[in-house]
Amino acid sequence: EVKRIKVNGGNGIVFSGSPRTVLEAYGDEERQGLIDFLKELYPDNVYFFRLVIPYDMGEKRNLGRDTLRVIDDPERAKIRTKAYKDSTEPVFNTIHEKNIKFFEIDGAPLPDKVFESIKSHLDA
Repeated sequence: EVKRIKVNGGNGIVFSGSPRTVLEAYGDEERQGLIDFLKELYPDNVYFFRLVIPYDMGEKRNLGRDTLRVIDDPERAKIRTKAYKDSTEPVFNTIHEKNIKFFEIDGAPLPDKVFESIKSHLDA
């Protein structure tokens, strides 16, 4: 719930993998969504990044972990991918309406290159 987030100064907040649904992003009659909350805190400095990699590359990375998680099972990965398409993609499809900086980042390179790509948009 958004009201539980406490901001104690600093340069900003990073949410990884959130919001996952339209309700989390935009809220409803009873709850404020994460996007409006962030826009109140940082009116001109809310950025959304979507890391994009081919499905088979993501599957290979998950299966190549030193410690496999239950959610890395290929069948569960298919379920998670469907949930992403059904619940999370609609958030990105309407995010431009909130006047938020949104960037798609190629997630295929090594992590340091992905980080530099993200950082280049923050420095601009």
